[in-house]
Amino acid sequence: MRRAWIALLALGLTSCAEFRNFPCFHCAHTTYAKEPGGSTCHTCLRENVWSVCPACGFEEAQPGWGPFRCSACGIQAHAAKCRTCSTVAFAREPVTSCPACVRPPAASNAALKKDARAHAERGEWEAAIEAYGAALRLDPKDAAARYALACVLSRAGRTDRALDELERAVADGYANWDLLRKDPDLAPLRSHPRWAGLLKRVPNE
Repeated sequence: MRRAWIALLALGLTSCAEFRNFPCFHCAHTTYAKEPGGSTCHTCLRENVWSVCPACGFEEAQPGWGPFRCSACGIQAHAAKCRTCSTVAFAREPVTSCPACVRPPAASNAALKKDARAHAERGEWEAAIEAYGAALRLDPKDAAARYALACVLSRAGRTDRALDELERAVADGYANWDLLRKDPDLAPLRSHPRWAGLLKRVPNE
């Protein structure tokens, strides 16, 4: 145990509170690791793998990489170390891709608009503006999304940009004129000098 503390002090650590400890698989003396992965026992100097069971969350040391059986719940699991970033992953099936290296799939235009609507319903204007902006970067000609962005910008008090987006929405084919005239989200824009000019572009249907 004393050697363990000496090893920690040698690393320049003021506290082991950030570290996790478990009995070494080889000699049963307590060893330490900061995160799941390889850890050399400070007593016998042999390598352990600190594993977190993907089924029950039990933490224990294993003798090395590859398959292991959780001593708490008995499931067979696997440990793999990414060759690119050295992240350690534990799974019930052999790991084929590194969760730290593999980028998540890009959000779709529809998913981003759904997120934007959810933010807008909660009055989270800046988050909604960002989400609609991301959706429009994927589909710049989405007139309905641009109209919705104009509504959110109007609610956020960003009148000039709201009018910019509204004018572009109309230019891109937005044609729900009745909603445009009556939409309460656009009320802050109707006193702006540019509003009258915008209405001149709307058919009198």
